Amino acid sequence: AVQRLHTVATRLRDALIAVQRDAFAAFSDRAAFEQVKRRAADEVGNIAKAFTEDARSIGVEHELEQLRIATNDALLDLPFPQELSLGREAGRQQAIDIGMQALGTFMRGGDPMSHGQNVAAEEAGGRLSSLGRRYTEWWERHAPRLQDATARMQDALFEVLIRLSSAQLKAEQPVSQGTTAVRVGQ
Repeated sequence: AVQRLHTVATRLRDALIAVQRDAFAAFSDRAAFEQVKRRAADEVGNIAKAFTEDARSIGVEHELEQLRIATNDALLDLPFPQELSLGREAGRQQAIDIGMQALGTFMRGGDPMSHGQNVAAEEAGGRLSSLGRRYTEWWERHAPRLQDATARMQDALFEVLIRLSSAQLKAEQPVSQGTTAVRVGQ
């Protein structure tokens, strides 16, 4: 049970990473993005459920539940990458605006291609910077709780291993009358 539960944090982390990967395919559709998050939340629940009996058998059910909750909350709070999605009408309007600016640049004797490239680079940089800030804020909100829940699970598993090792050593020690048995090398 301890060995199996040692992998639960990794599996939950992988589910969180998978939703980010899957959500990228749905970045232009908020409803699809939310659906990806809900499916991933269900997967987090299924992973935790698969380990519940092991957790109960060694007394770490509370830690498993706290890790599941922290992962689920972070997952459901993952922000929609609206910076990557203009929408059809907004994209059309932006293309018209850039075209008009390029025409104005051309009429003033400038290079409309360079202007278009500069505008696109500034737009992309601004959008990615904004998205990066929002994801950083998201991570800063959830990282302490995720890290704490993971550490508590690992600590609880370590304590179980110490108790098991101690019980095993006591069971293996020979009993002799009037003397204390010391096992060398263990």
